[in-house]
Amino acid sequence: MPNIEFSYTVAGYHFRCEHIFPGGTAPSQELIASYPKKHPVGGKVKVHYDPARPERATLEPGSGRDDWMILALGIIATIFGAAFMLFGGQHGGPG
Repeated sequence: MPNIEFSYTVAGYHFRCEHIFPGGTAPSQELIASYPKKHPVGGKVKVHYDPARPERATLEPGSGRDDWMILALGIIATIFGAAFMLFGGQHGGPG
């Protein structure tokens, strides 16, 4: 994973943060290669910070918030798969 550090100033206070990838992330090589292009060394970036706690910031708001949906879809697919395996083969055929 690329190590992305950024700094920003809010109300005269200087902050430094590191972009944290969600736990368990296993991105493709293409995604890893895209980060230096999106966030070049010494380049300007758009920082999103919490106005109530400006030391909390990110470069990509919303990343990691929808991870629950992946888990939910996995659970649903597992339930349907198990139901099909248990009940799908019980059709009466010609005798």
